[in-house]
Amino acid sequence: LDGDKLECKTRRLSRQVRTPEQTEALSEYYDRHVWPGYLRYTKSKATELLATQQSDARGVPIPPTNAPESKMPMVGVLDATMSVDVLLQEALAFLLSQSD
Repeated sequence: LDGDKLECKTRRLSRQVRTPEQTEALSEYYDRHVWPGYLRYTKSKATELLATQQSDARGVPIPPTNAPESKMPMVGVLDATMSVDVLLQEALAFLLSQSD
């Protein structure tokens, strides 16, 4: 999932009902630990991996043609601002495209 800090934080905070104090504590935790960790360990590595694969005009990854790299898993990006239903449809379509 690729989304901005506000979108991701809003989704995290809205997963369950919390008291105002719990929401504030989780919000601070998210700002101090979760988002920086995402940027450091996930976003940076995903960006590096995506830079190594080619995509078609629609942004769909093109599998490598040479034998050793053809075993490499393909990576897709989902827009975190889309609804959950759309995200599920996009993820399923991507997975099915990889099963050929």
